[in-house]
Amino acid sequence: MTVQSIIKDENQTSVSEFINRALAALLAAWGKIGTGDIIIRQNGEPVAVLIPYEDYQILIEEEILEDIRDGREAAALYEAWLEDRSTGIPYTEIRAELVAEGLYCQRSCS
Repeated sequence: MTVQSIIKDENQTSVSEFINRALAALLAAWGKIGTGDIIIRQNGEPVAVLIPYEDYQILIEEEILEDIRDGREAAALYEAWLEDRSTGIPYTEIRAELVAEGLYCQRSCS
């Protein structure tokens, strides 16, 4: 697999100039091999990646991308809770809400 970096130069005056450079690199990488990833960097730090559409479709269909994003959100919420535990909701309240919505059975469910 080919991996190439595109660096957004602070001297570039337009976003379209940067996008054109990224697309040219993308077409060059995919045209030669048919696959590859493009890492976009700003101020030397990676900020995004262009991947083949087929790879993106797999990430969506398999819910991998959603799982990654949910995990990131859960980690952030956990960190916030560690800093201020008063933001937590008691389990009894959560269970009562789930029971009221029919999403939790107090006894065996069929």
